[in-house]
Amino acid sequence: MKKKSTTLLLLAFTILLSTFASTYVNASAVDAKTASSSADIQVDQVRHTIKIQECALVVINDTLKLSPKAGENAVFLQNFSLGFPFQYGFDLDYCFAYKASNPDTWLDVGLDTGLGRLGFYGVNVVFPEPGVNIGEGESYSLTVIFVFSNLVSSE
Repeated sequence: MKKKSTTLLLLAFTILLSTFASTYVNASAVDAKTASSSADIQVDQVRHTIKIQECALVVINDTLKLSPKAGENAVFLQNFSLGFPFQYGFDLDYCFAYKASNPDTWLDVGLDTGLGRLGFYGVNVVFPEPGVNIGEGESYSLTVIFVFSNLVSSE
C-alpha cells in the first residue's frame, strides 16, 4: 500500500512540476531598463532546467541570452527583470544571478519587484556600474537560479 501511495504522490508531483515549468517558460514576464526608452532587446532562453534536491527543494536554473532586436545598433542595460506566476512567490527561498561566463561573480538581485503585469512575481537583476553595453551582433548571457521550498509534500 505504501508503494502505491508513493507512486501516486510522485505522479501528482510530476504533473504539478510539468504544469509549473510550462507556465514558467511560456508566461514568464521580462523587462529591461535601458539608457534609451526606445531601445529594445531580444531574449533567447539558452537553457532551462528544473531539479528536485534532497529535502524537496526545487531548483530552477535559467540561462538567458540578451541581444539587441533587429534594427537596434546597440543596447545599454542597467538591469533586467523577469518573473513567474505570482502564487509561487510565497515558496521562493532565494534567488541569485551571475554572468554565465563567470559563475563566481554574483549580480545583485532585487526580489518582489513590479513587472507592470498582474499575476507575476518579479525579480530584478542589476548589472554592475555602469551597466552592460550590448553592440549589434553581440549578446550578453546571464544565469538566474531560483530555489523553492514547500512545492513538494509527502502528505
